[in-house]
Amino acid sequence: MLSDIEVEEIKKLINQGKSDYKIGKELGHSPNTVKEIREKYKESKVGLKKEREMHFNNPIDMLREEIKNIKNIVEIGELNAELRREFKKLLEKLQETLRLEVDDRIPKVKTEAVEERDEDWRELFKQDYVKKDVVTDLNNIIKEQAGLSLYR
Repeated sequence: MLSDIEVEEIKKLINQGKSDYKIGKELGHSPNTVKEIREKYKESKVGLKKEREMHFNNPIDMLREEIKNIKNIVEIGELNAELRREFKKLLEKLQETLRLEVDDRIPKVKTEAVEERDEDWRELFKQDYVKKDVVTDLNNIIKEQAGLSLYR
């Protein structure tokens, strides 16, 4: 069992682009052990990357985060009545903007999903059609050979 320090050292060397063999030799571990750490590290890195992209590059997610922050300020913050009113107005404007943005995107997302689904089905049909041609050709060959063998 590797310690957390050893795992972090392996991750550091992975980021430097070293091979499993070199890392294993340098740290005194099996290349297979390094490979397992590399695979786990890639999975966690991909998961973090997807989460960040989804949150930080998506304006809707960013707007939701801002709404959440403003709600916290209004609920927790010790604000005078005027500031509280201004924050509530801002919150209402942001919520309305979010509703409009989502409403605008729904048809586009649905259309893209339908097109993607249709393309997947077209590809599946195309693959099955090719398979059918091959099977039909094979059946014809077998029938021809069977017919020829009857006459021999």
